[in-house]
Amino acid sequence: MRNLSLSVAAVLGAVCLVEAYRRRRRRTRDDDDDNDDGCGDEDEESESDMPSHVKRLLHKEDRRRQSKRHLAMKKPLYDNIEMYSPDDVLLCTISIKKAEWYLKRNLGRWKEEYKALQLLFDPKAKPKDENTYNTTHKKNACVVCGDSKDFMRHYIVPYCYRQLFPTKYKTHMPHDIVILCSQCHLQCEQHTQIRQKELDQSLRKDPKTLHPRINNHALHKVRSSALALYKRRDQLPQKKVEEYERIVMNHFGLDDETRGISKDVLEEATTMETSGVNKDFIPSADLIVSTLANNPSSIETFVFEWRDFFVDTMQPRFLPVGWNVRSPVHI
Repeated sequence: MRNLSLSVAAVLGAVCLVEAYRRRRRRTRDDDDDNDDGCGDEDEESESDMPSHVKRLLHKEDRRRQSKRHLAMKKPLYDNIEMYSPDDVLLCTISIKKAEWYLKRNLGRWKEEYKALQLLFDPKAKPKDENTYNTTHKKNACVVCGDSKDFMRHYIVPYCYRQLFPTKYKTHMPHDIVILCSQCHLQCEQHTQIRQKELDQSLRKDPKTLHPRINNHALHKVRSSALALYKRRDQLPQKKVEEYERIVMNHFGLDDETRGISKDVLEEATTMETSGVNKDFIPSADLIVSTLANNPSSIETFVFEWRDFFVDTMQPRFLPVGWNVRSPVHI
């Protein structure tokens, strides 16, 4: 947890540095405008005058801001259409898309158009009195800070794990999908990625399973030699030229009678692939979910731990009514 806190503090410090630098630049430009007598132009502080670390931070921050409109949800997550049983028992709230699904199949009718739907059949399961999450209206706003702009869907249990769960843990289980604004989403993802890395490191016993590809050092040496010959032959000592030529020739099965290496051979060597697929590779998500062994108790504990982690790290103040860390994890 100490490493997690230090990493998050560093990120937040970098963001604060960017914002402080931008405010200082704006104040400087405003002061220059106030003092401008119209007799001449003064050079504004250009990006080239910035320290390199600030330029990198500004660039990252600008890219993040520009990506907001692409990452943010185009439609609200919650339509809050109430769904009733034939005997007028409120079952849950659903989306407009789901309501239309029932209507097209003549399984329901509008009780109040675009606000409440009544089923024309008796459902197998009905909500328990103590579970109010499914029946309450939910706000389309960040559950951490309450902001309703540029929000996006966030999986409390990371999607890479969730998608590997048995079906009953994924179907009709929106409890672990919440709304975050872009800033809170960024902060939460940083927390999450650190914990995912820690989980992987604690469970991965064989380092050979870590990387999806393996570097072939012999092929890498051939390509490096070919690149040196192709780009800097005239700058190399004759002894090095002969050494590199011998490495390339041995790889392609050439001998001295070929009288040197052709340009085509060199070009082929400079573009050759020097890594191959690691047959022992195990993706991090597969490794972690495999330890649960489809055991209901293990999966439940795993989900509860991620819910606890989300609450402890983000301190959400606007969770939907009825949301609970210990709510059921499957239908």
